[in-house]
Amino acid sequence: SDTCMDLGDGMTLEAFAPFRFLNHSCEPNCELVVMDELDDEDRFQRRYMSIYTLRTILPGEELTIDYAWCAEAAIKCRCRAASCRGWVVAK
Repeated sequence: SDTCMDLGDGMTLEAFAPFRFLNHSCEPNCELVVMDELDDEDRFQRRYMSIYTLRTILPGEELTIDYAWCAEAAIKCRCRAASCRGWVVAK
């Protein structure tokens, strides 16, 4: 779909809730972390994704991540962060 994200390493994320509510910012307050769940003998069980905050989130504040799209997919950025790159694109 138009909202599917390539996470690299053969992984994609279809942006259903809660991920669809994360907008882009060049100064994000959250990040997506891919984690592997292991059993008691350290054998792979499943892979899952979590949202971690990068700083304290204030009540009512929007949760944001850096989409870091490839240059070919970049669109104009409207995040208004002080360090805005001007485009939704990887550093």
